[in-house]
Amino acid sequence: SRENFLYYALKKLLVAPGILEKCGELSREEWEELAGHTEVGVELADRAGASHGACEIVLHHHERYDGQGYPDRLLSSAIPWLVRIVTVMDVFDALTSPIAHREPLSIDAARAFIARRAGAQFCPLVVSGLLSLPASMLDDCGARPRPLYVPDGFAACDVLTATEAFLPGDLS
Repeated sequence: SRENFLYYALKKLLVAPGILEKCGELSREEWEELAGHTEVGVELADRAGASHGACEIVLHHHERYDGQGYPDRLLSSAIPWLVRIVTVMDVFDALTSPIAHREPLSIDAARAFIARRAGAQFCPLVVSGLLSLPASMLDDCGARPRPLYVPDGFAACDVLTATEAFLPGDLS
C-alpha cells in the first residue's frame, strides 16, 4: 500500500547511508541530519496524502517514554498510542535484522533488550504486549519481504489496522 511504502521509504531514505551504517559515534552534524529526518519525512508524507496516524508515526517514531526523544521530547501519555506501538516493534525488528556492523539478535535477546528499557525508552504497556506474544508469531515477522532492503519489517498501516480494536479510547 501507499502508506507501507511511505513509512519504509521516508524513514530510511532521508538520511545518508553512511550515517545509518556508521559503527561509531556520530558527529554533531551527522546527528543533526539524522534527527532532522522525522520532520522532513512528515512533510513529505503529508504532501503524499498519508493519513494523520501515519504522519504521527513518521514524525514521532524516535520519541521516548521518558521524554528524552526527538523531535518534540514528548513524555509518556503525550506520545500517541500508535507511535508507542510502532516504536517498540520498529526497534524489535531492527534488533532482529542483520545490519552492516552486527549480527541480528535472537528473539529472546531482543525482547530482553526492550524489556530493560520499559518505562524509559518504551511504554511499559506496549512492552508488556510484545512480551506476551508467542515467539513463533514474532519469528514469522522476520520472514516477510523487506521492500527496498529497508530493515523495518513492520509498516505503519499494518499496525494501524491490527491495533485499532485494542486501543483504549480514553488513553490516547
